[in-house]
Amino acid sequence: MHKLLILLITILIQCSLLQAQDTEYAKKQIDTLSSPAMHGRGYVNNGINFAADYLKSELQSLKLSPLGQDFFQPFHIPINTFPGKIELSINGQELKPAVDYMIASNSPSISGNFKIDSIPVEFFDDSVQLVNFCKKDHAGKFIMINRMAAGKKHRKLIDSIASKNECKAKGYILIKKNIYWHVSKAHTVKDHVQIDLLAESWPEEAEMMSINVKTRFNKNFPVKNVVGYVPGKKYWSNFVVITAHYDHLGRMGNSIYFPGANDNGSGTAMALDLARYYAQPENKPDYSTVFIFFASEEAGLLGSKYFTDHPLVPLKRIRFMINLDMVGTGGDGITVVNGKVEKEEFNMLTSINDTAKYLPEIKARGEAANSDHYHFYKNEVPAIFIYTRGDDYREYHNIYDKPGKLPLTGYEGLFRLLTDFIEQL
Repeated sequence: MHKLLILLITILIQCSLLQAQDTEYAKKQIDTLSSPAMHGRGYVNNGINFAADYLKSELQSLKLSPLGQDFFQPFHIPINTFPGKIELSINGQELKPAVDYMIASNSPSISGNFKIDSIPVEFFDDSVQLVNFCKKDHAGKFIMINRMAAGKKHRKLIDSIASKNECKAKGYILIKKNIYWHVSKAHTVKDHVQIDLLAESWPEEAEMMSINVKTRFNKNFPVKNVVGYVPGKKYWSNFVVITAHYDHLGRMGNSIYFPGANDNGSGTAMALDLARYYAQPENKPDYSTVFIFFASEEAGLLGSKYFTDHPLVPLKRIRFMINLDMVGTGGDGITVVNGKVEKEEFNMLTSINDTAKYLPEIKARGEAANSDHYHFYKNEVPAIFIYTRGDDYREYHNIYDKPGKLPLTGYEGLFRLLTDFIEQL
């Protein structure tokens, strides 16, 4: 009995160490991908391709095989970038980029001093006054709109006025509760600039502003998906596909970068960790398992669109696709996009979790074009997108999405759930 107890304790310790090692490996990958050297895995300073090169070297070290001659699937995209200084002062008060404000990513270059006009909040309840305001001469001026004070019911109208430049202004300042940044694959705004500014950073009685923003549009920026695979032991010509987008927002100016620890350093790290797991001979999967790290998801799901348009494996031979995007939390469980569509596989996930208690809850969502699973699903490949939920981390598309703050609460549980699920497939 004593020997049996010692054996059980030893097994438990070994399992605990293995799980801890999974998390430590993930933390190392997230730290690397989110470091300043990767420049936010975007387009200024070629950060996205530094990240691609790193992923290739990691797949090589894990001894995965390329699907072609190389681990890369190159293509080109249009992208608007912010390579130079970004400066903004209002009433002589200098504001901090990405802390106090964001410049809309489809904005053109701009430099100069400008007067600020404001749309009174009450005008949004009076269409006549609003139309008359916009008919006035606002050329060479910025228009401030207090999006918070105007209320939720007017936000679509405000966004439309700013995006379409209904008032023919030089630009717009939208006062918001929270500010986020995105990337843009084109100059969709060519005649005006939009600034999203935190409410607490707006100076009272603001009348004048000074701005200096340099943008550069590249219509053929070279990027690449990174692809490797582990041959299956039973179904070598049929595939399970595990994906994550590795790109993020890059730099907004030469002094600000967006680390992207959760979005999507976390999903990239878990996909790498799964590749490491299946590359070990004792874990060789039944299906050939393909790992795809997509470029340019943030620019409009461009990497997954390119892959499904130019597949490196026949799409009809993909048994199932699992996309991992923002899996750095998990205290409240996970959500499965397409869970209401791929019902058999979703029920398999929940059945495994009901028995093993890996995660607090698994929720199903319907179809949505919100990550890289979408183009596979639209090409009739069974596909889901998994993200974690938790109130212990809320950073998104800002400079605070850093690896040191990422809890990885549900990491081990989700990792075990996925390996069990893939085995059952």
